[in-house]
Amino acid sequence: MGVVWRDNRKMMHEHETAQGVSGENSTPDNALTLIAIGILAYIFGDMLHEAAGHGVACIAAGGNALILTTVNFQCSEMRRSMGLEEM
Repeated sequence: MGVVWRDNRKMMHEHETAQGVSGENSTPDNALTLIAIGILAYIFGDMLHEAAGHGVACIAAGGNALILTTVNFQCSEMRRSMGLEEM
């Protein structure tokens, strides 16, 4: 039994032609995929901002994280000017 090498590009083109797939038919799927990726990226970026940004500041000020949501981070240390009093 030998290994059979095939040209993947040719096979994909034959498959797309047989299925009737063309650039105009794949646009709605691509748009939905891009929308989903955009939504997930926004959620990830927002959570990263809250957890990493506010979380690090909270821990640096000696506080503990109380609540973490997509729009809010609550710290046990509630000073507005965390760390600025010593300067």
